[in-house]
Parts: sequence; C-alpha cells; structure tokens
Amino acid sequence: MDTEKPTLDVKANPMEVVTTAPVSLDPNAKDNVAIRDVKYYTNNKLEFTATKAPYSATVSFSPNTRASVQIRVVATDTSGNSAEQTITLTVDTPADVTPPVIASFTASTSTVTTQSEVTFTTSVSDDDEVLQVRFYDNDALFGFAGKAPYTVSKKFYPSDNGPHTIRVIAEDFSGNQSEETLDIMVDIVATTPPPPNSPRYPHGYSPPCYSPAVIKGNESSSGERIYHVPGGAYYSRTVPEVCYITETDAQADGFRRSSR
Repeated sequence: MDTEKPTLDVKANPMEVVTTAPVSLDPNAKDNVAIRDVKYYTNNKLEFTATKAPYSATVSFSPNTRASVQIRVVATDTSGNSAEQTITLTVDTPADVTPPVIASFTASTSTVTTQSEVTFTTSVSDDDEVLQVRFYDNDALFGFAGKAPYTVSKKFYPSDNGPHTIRVIAEDFSGNQSEETLDIMVDIVATTPPPPNSPRYPHGYSPPCYSPAVIKGNESSSGERIYHVPGGAYYSRTVPEVCYITETDAQADGFRRSSR
C-alpha cells in the first residue's frame, strides 16, 4: 500500500507582481507512483486543477490591485496521499488608464421610412473588462448593454422625422471611456391623420406626434404649458401630452414655445 506523500517545490515567476501579465506557477510535483492532480487556491478559493504534467498554472491580477495574495498548492497522488505548500505574492499592479476599444458600430438601417425599430450594435473590447455600453439619440440616453453582444433597439415614429446622431459610449471598470457616433435619417410619411385630443387641449391631437402634428406639448406639475418644435434642444427627449400642427394652435391652448 502506497503511503508516501508527493513532494512539492512551488516556484512563482515573478513573486512581486507589478503588471497585469500572467504569473507562472510551477509546482515541480513528484511522486513515487504517480501524481493524480495539482490544485491551486487563491486565498483558499479553488482557482484551477491541473491533471497533466508539468501541472503548471498561471494567475493574473486586475489593474490597481494592491495586496498580499496567498497561493496554496495541493498535490495529490493516485493513492490519495497529498502534500501542500503556500507561497505569498506581493501584488501592486498599476491603475488601468487604457480605454475600451470600439471595433465597430452599426445600425440595421441608415434611413428610416416606416414606423419601425432600428437595431444598433457595437463590438467592444478592453484590456481588463467592459462595465457597460450606453446608447444615446441626440444626447438622450435610450438604452444600455452590460454584456456582449452590445445591442440595443429603438422604435422611431413620424414625430422623430429628421436627422439623428446616435452615440455609443463604452466604459470599463476603471472609468475609462471611448465613444463613437453614426448618423441616421428618419423620414416617415404618416398614413393616417392623428386622432383628436381631449377637450383639455381642443386645438391639439393625441400623441404620439406624427406628421402633420409634430409639435410636442407638455404641461408641468405647476400648470405651465410649453411646446417643443422639431430641431429644438429638448424635442427628441420630450414625451408629449398633446400634439399640434401649428404653433398658433399650441398658443391657442395656452402653450408657450420652449426657449431652447
């Protein structure tokens, strides 16, 4: 019966970790019969099991890591005998200052002529890890993705007619950001007239706002009535309560034009 334990002589290269490059771990495990496996633990958490000679492994550390990390290595032979050794790595990796790389940014169409969804897709990579990717339409956030594939869709209506700059911002866990933009044109011809609105706004029409009633009206909690015209700073992000064909109609219902 085999009762002899394996032998270990663990070497790490390097012992003082100052980059995010992988650290090589060589156990130099030997046994009088045969090694079954070598297990690697980081701060008592199993990270990797090697079952073939030379039973080596690698470990990497994220940017901006400052710690003493214990690597425990356990070698077990085919009879169940085991031996272990613990080494301590001094880790001081630099802060991550490299932004994500946006390899591509595409839209399913560049011209929208029907009331439909457009899908926006971007390919992003990072030297550490991507936190999230945010999508903006004329600076108004409309979606985000936390993992690949980084894809978001948005539906466009006749009230959105006009040019749109779609911007994507990719951010990693260190706060580094990259961005790209693309342009699409929305040119949807309304096929039916807008429905009449309630008596509260007798000169307007019920949303969504589409041609010819593309002016958006909103009433604040304080009762102030403001309307927004296409091309205005807040037009694309405004969710209307009422739509108007002309500014005169909006003013007749007590609305004033937005100053921006």
